Amino acid sequence: MEDQQIKTFKDFLTFYNQLSETCFARCVSNFNSRTIEEDEAKCVERCASKFISCNNRLIKIYAVMQEKIVNNRLKAMEEEHLKQQAALALNEPSGAVQPAIEEQPA
Repeated sequence: MEDQQIKTFKDFLTFYNQLSETCFARCVSNFNSRTIEEDEAKCVERCASKFISCNNRLIKIYAVMQEKIVNNRLKAMEEEHLKQQAALALNEPSGAVQPAIEEQPA
């Protein structure tokens, strides 16, 4: 559980760093003032909003695709299991399990 929390936190930090770097590079161009200009603030706000919206859409799409992938894998495993069961049934026509014959030392 703790490993998952650490991974989640690392993912958040990665996302935050990407957002910060992307929006800073796009929006901040004037380094003559210590304060952020109004147009820069609006740009950063729009950039962050788009970045977050895009990330949310990707997460939703990933969740849907992941569910489909898991369902396909489960279906394939079930089909493989049924094939193995059918193959075993063909090898044992009476349906009874034959006892193993042990060789006697000579």
